[in-house]
Amino acid sequence: AVWLVAALTMLLGNFVAIVQSELKRLFAYSSIAHAGYMMVAIAAAGTAGVADDSAQAVVIYLMAYAFTNVGAFSVVIALEKDDASNTGIDSVRGLARTHPLLAAAMMVFMLSLTGIPLTAGFMGKWFVFRVAIAADLIPLAVIGVLTSVISAYYYLRIVWYMYFEEGTGEASVPWPLAWGISIAAVGTVLLGIFPYLLADMANEITLAFGG
Repeated sequence: AVWLVAALTMLLGNFVAIVQSELKRLFAYSSIAHAGYMMVAIAAAGTAGVADDSAQAVVIYLMAYAFTNVGAFSVVIALEKDDASNTGIDSVRGLARTHPLLAAAMMVFMLSLTGIPLTAGFMGKWFVFRVAIAADLIPLAVIGVLTSVISAYYYLRIVWYMYFEEGTGEASVPWPLAWGISIAAVGTVLLGIFPYLLADMANEITLAFGG
């Protein structure tokens, strides 16, 4: 049952997100897909000898996703106007020219959500797919990889709009929001370059719960 729910969640979240033209909706539906990736590790936990690694994979994915998604939604907040407009995907056109640092942070978050190496998101997916293979859930791991490729379309489209499309890219970034985005971006990169930080924290958390 968990195997089936994980597969359907990954498929539903990604295929619905791919047709969204509004950033909040896009990230909301993609969050469903990321819940599906975590459920892959939960499905693997039913296999003898893999339960501890599965718990660690879930914790690692949660930590990686927390930095990345908080950062992405923070950028959307910076783009949003007082009347709640300017959150369509077109709102990021030309952002790299008008707000280069904000665009760079958003690019880091999009690469991480896609699962590109040297980002926290890549390490999260690597741990999840590793336990799926260890539990002999090869078809589920394949679905996870393929849906990650699908997600690359709508995540990297945002990067394309920011850097290669004409536009004004309006945004307002007060200093508390700027600090939040900066911390999320640094965390996303550091946890991708030094994955043992994720593993150590996950081990402490799983040991605490086990105790």
